[in-house]
Amino acid sequence: PMTRIDEKQAFRETIEAMVREGHCNIVSIMPFSNPYSRGARGYTQEEYLEMLKEVGANPDPGLIPNVKHDREVVLDCVKTFLLGDHPPFTAFACFSDFYAIMVMNALKEVSLKVPEDVSVMGFCGYPGGKFLDPPLATTDFHYHEIGRMAVDRLLTIPSDWSKMEEASRVAISPYTIILRDSVKNIKKQNSKKGKGRV
Repeated sequence: PMTRIDEKQAFRETIEAMVREGHCNIVSIMPFSNPYSRGARGYTQEEYLEMLKEVGANPDPGLIPNVKHDREVVLDCVKTFLLGDHPPFTAFACFSDFYAIMVMNALKEVSLKVPEDVSVMGFCGYPGGKFLDPPLATTDFHYHEIGRMAVDRLLTIPSDWSKMEEASRVAISPYTIILRDSVKNIKKQNSKKGKGRV
């Protein structure tokens, strides 16, 4: 028996939320070569590109660098996108809040403001994210709730749990997409200006 999050669906809904805010050209900071999972958040790179297309985001592979969890690698990646010959973009979607914090620090080092110059979206719900400047938008996994559910499951698992149907062995933990100040609604901003496009 286990408690888990449908990370693949959660990340899809995260990108959908960004598209609703007007961000279609999104740089995805994802470790697709992560040896501990099938790609990143359940996606292979090919599946991820298809998902972006389905939700209305730009599926250009040039917007998806394969990065590892290393401050210097993330900093170099951000600088490459700011200075290099890449498709235009308005936001970074990050594998986790910790990647997002590294991206925000890298943007600060090159004197760009979040979200005025570029938006940043985290993923996983690091509790300290709400205290950043600006507060970090994220998909919150509700870690406290996961702990509560796990204890409840431990107290109710029958001694013959191996005979339980597979569907009842897995409890799916809820998550919430929280759009804080690190993600700017550019759809609303552009409609106010009367440009009619994003």
